[in-house]
Amino acid sequence: MPELTDLHVPSRPDWNCKAPGCGKPWPCDIEKAELLRTFRESRLVLRMYLAAHMQDAIDDAVRHPLDVDIDFWPRFLGWVPPASPAAGC
Repeated sequence: MPELTDLHVPSRPDWNCKAPGCGKPWPCDIEKAELLRTFRESRLVLRMYLAAHMQDAIDDAVRHPLDVDIDFWPRFLGWVPPASPAAGC
């Protein structure tokens, strides 16, 4: 059986969370916590992963304009805490 967080994936082209009862802008709080846990050893890889999703979201926004504006940087990358100096990236 998949973990509950496996359900917190983006719906395209609106980039809201597909998880039943969630529907928040992706990455939602549950997915953010899961991403931080998964990529705890390398924030650089997390940032690259999120940057790829941000590019997809920008492409979707150009191809399928929505009635709401997406502030891409804070939504996809701005919430990732800086790496500690001892951890490297």
